[in-house]
Amino acid sequence: MYFLRRIVNFFIDPLNRLAWQTRHIADGNFDVSMPTSTRVDAVGRLQNNFADMQQSLFKYISNLEYVNKETERRNEELANANQQAEDAVQCQVAFLQNILHQIRTPLNIIMGFVQVLRDDYKAIPREEMATITETMVHNSTTIMRMVHMLTAASALDVGKVVDCEDRVPCNGVAYEAVNIHHQRSSKGSTPYVETSVPDDMYINIHKEYFLKALNELLYNAEKYGIVEGKESEAVITLRVKKCDSFVHFIVEDNGPGVSPAHRDHIFNQFLKANSFSEGLGLGLYVSKQFAKMMGGDLTLDESYTLGARFILAVPA
Repeated sequence: MYFLRRIVNFFIDPLNRLAWQTRHIADGNFDVSMPTSTRVDAVGRLQNNFADMQQSLFKYISNLEYVNKETERRNEELANANQQAEDAVQCQVAFLQNILHQIRTPLNIIMGFVQVLRDDYKAIPREEMATITETMVHNSTTIMRMVHMLTAASALDVGKVVDCEDRVPCNGVAYEAVNIHHQRSSKGSTPYVETSVPDDMYINIHKEYFLKALNELLYNAEKYGIVEGKESEAVITLRVKKCDSFVHFIVEDNGPGVSPAHRDHIFNQFLKANSFSEGLGLGLYVSKQFAKMMGGDLTLDESYTLGARFILAVPA
């Protein structure tokens, strides 16, 4: 009986293991390998063949899971790409609508005054005529500024470094920017210039890009820093100082400043703190790109709490 039991177990135990492994795989567990047998009889061959089948099945299931995961990842990427494309279309539509609004508004004002001048030119008092012409000049300048900003944005080569072949005095180019701003200013503001560098200190810049960036900062300081009804209290300052290997051109105002909600996105294109304000939301973006193309940078000093302070840094 003992030997008969040993003989029966010798043939039955592998079959029991095969039955258990079959149930284990049927429950969805494909990663547990079945041991092979050194037996050369039919039971051993059956066990080895079953082990090979389990390994093949495991590889097939693994490949299938990989394909499913890769498909899910590709579907997610496709969904994100579709969402980005949809967002881009919406941004494009919003941008075009903003351009039309920003250009149509001053253009309507100019056309209205042109019609008034055509119909009642002789009856208009001289003082009122001066107001009309100043308003027309301001609105035409606004349109030209937007056209120039669009042209500059479309011509940007982000990441490119330009040749800074214009050697200019730091203080001289600062006063030049202030004079340009004063000529274009609708409010007649003249920023104060404070410098801590000598008059004979020179820097190498791309003068056109530099003046456009610095004048954009002065324009924004006047636009947002001068509060209506408190014009006499407004102060715009342009500071020039050397910091390590850079020269900083710092534009400060004592207006309401930049709200914390917009500080992280203020240099993004097409972004405006006030959607109803004049402009396209390109000025700071283009100015920052100009600064980087000259090897410098444009930043907002968030530690300044008396208004807004922007720092245009260029290599000394």
